Amino acid sequence: MKRKPVRKKILKKIKKSPAKKPRQYSRKSLKIKRLKNNDTGRAVLMARDPWWVFAYWEVAAERKEAVLRQIRGRGLRADRTVMRVHGPEKPFDIDLPSGADHWYIDVGVPDRDWFVEIGAMTAAGRFFPWVRSNRARTPRHGVSDVRDREWMPIEGLFDEAASLPHLHSESSPSFFPEPEPSSKA
Repeated sequence: MKRKPVRKKILKKIKKSPAKKPRQYSRKSLKIKRLKNNDTGRAVLMARDPWWVFAYWEVAAERKEAVLRQIRGRGLRADRTVMRVHGPEKPFDIDLPSGADHWYIDVGVPDRDWFVEIGAMTAAGRFFPWVRSNRARTPRHGVSDVRDREWMPIEGLFDEAASLPHLHSESSPSFFPEPEPSSKA
């Protein structure tokens, strides 16, 4: 009986297996805990890479209502929900859809500090924040120019290993010397 080559079986399995989708993060996958009863809200900002940051937030209904009362008390009307992004330049606003609780933000500048505020924007352009995030710094772009002088170059490791007499022995345990027995007094 003639058997199919292993390579063909593997290729067949690969063709049948679906391509993996990029991982999507959610509150559940990040293990984000819900607010406690006495908390008014929170916002968290973290760097994803040199050009992007990720924010998630939760605002208690009582906090939103208190800010809306403050807006109405000034004779204004809340028009939309906005995320205000503060960085090294002038802050910019991102309109948020209803029910949004996380957002990826293209900041476009590496090696800078950022923070966000989530709040209500009036028709007149006044911003009333509900919550403010922590500061997050995007990493610099490229390889670090910091060198640790304690590290030996690979060439030095090879030369050191080649000079050892144990290198050409028959088994790898012989490469390491036996520990000397300690004498207790």
